[in-house]
Amino acid sequence: MKIEIEVRNRDYAVLEKFMDNNQSEEGNSHGPLDLFVLVELLLDDVVLAMRRPGSWKGENMIQVLKAHGYTV
Repeated sequence: MKIEIEVRNRDYAVLEKFMDNNQSEEGNSHGPLDLFVLVELLLDDVVLAMRRPGSWKGENMIQVLKAHGYTV
């Protein structure tokens, strides 16, 4: 499935700074970040929240989603 999103320029500038600070190959789960990797990582954590709610990644994402008012 292909998904296209629009990101506001001011938001992308902040995301770009975050991604620039996370270009290491070591000590992370997905390697250097670009927008595609960041979105993939977040979507993976939502899947973990549904498939393995007791896992620490899944549980943390559940808390984020609940804070936004969503039911998991």
